[in-house]
Amino acid sequence: MKSSGKEFINKIGYAPSAGILLQVPSQINYINLSKNIWIFFLLIVSFPVFAQKDIQLKSPDGNVVFLFKLTEKAPVYRVVYKGITLIEDSELSLSFKENGDFGTNLNMLKPRFSQVDETYDLVVGKATTVRNQHKEVIIPLLEQSGGKRQINLVVRAFNDGLAFRYEFPKQKNWPSYTLLDENSTFNIAGDP
Repeated sequence: MKSSGKEFINKIGYAPSAGILLQVPSQINYINLSKNIWIFFLLIVSFPVFAQKDIQLKSPDGNVVFLFKLTEKAPVYRVVYKGITLIEDSELSLSFKENGDFGTNLNMLKPRFSQVDETYDLVVGKATTVRNQHKEVIIPLLEQSGGKRQINLVVRAFNDGLAFRYEFPKQKNWPSYTLLDENSTFNIAGDP
């Protein structure tokens, strides 16, 4: 018995002349489907941990550059001026009486960038008005384990310098603290 091409496609789900697989399974394997959905969900949830980028903050004129990244050991920063590295990779950490050191096993939350360009009057000084022009980034750092404390690193880049400080947002799991030591390092490049 000779069958037509249409019957042949319907029987095996493949059209030899077209080279296309047309077969659709008659039953959906719900176990494999739900397993694949869970794997996809876990990848999406863990994406922010793997997708952490280095942060770069430039002064308004672009000459001063602050570079920040998280390593397994500690947050690390570097300072570059007009393409020349002034401060090599330097670690940041804090020591507290409660829950010990803050600096390892951190997760970086979404940084917030801003820019300021304003003038203000001085009561005493060589000039009567001063221009305050800088770019700023607030980098929220969250412990992945332990006390789950959050500390914000606030960095400002001016045309003639750079400054950073720590902010301690109020937290239910960390109502008070005793700061024992700031372990910020300044690894000056070259031979000063």
